[in-house]
Amino acid sequence: MFSELSISVANADEVIKDAASQPSALQSMLPIVMIFAVFYFFIIRPQSKKFKDQQATTNNTQVGDEVIILSGVFGKIFSISQDETCLVEISKGNEIKIYKTAIVKNISLEERNKTEALKNISAKKK
Repeated sequence: MFSELSISVANADEVIKDAASQPSALQSMLPIVMIFAVFYFFIIRPQSKKFKDQQATTNNTQVGDEVIILSGVFGKIFSISQDETCLVEISKGNEIKIYKTAIVKNISLEERNKTEALKNISAKKK
């Protein structure tokens, strides 16, 4: 009888050790959450920021702005259509029709933003 009791106590100790050594549900989910956080901060968030900046550049483009299009060609916006296309004058008398989304950089818009920022800074100092 005493031997049976000691065996059951020994088995109980093993069961407790096994239960203590297994990770909880929270601990097993932690690596997955960490991987998602890394993906969010290093991949998803920068891509969405870049997309929003590109949308702002496209939406704020005006006639007369100097731009760089996707192919690396510099030009000046000659006209903007309602169907999201525009005519870009790349040299005197040479115009090409492009989608507004092909505009990579709006040089005139950047200059306007810099001028506006400098005005805001000088107004705050006064």
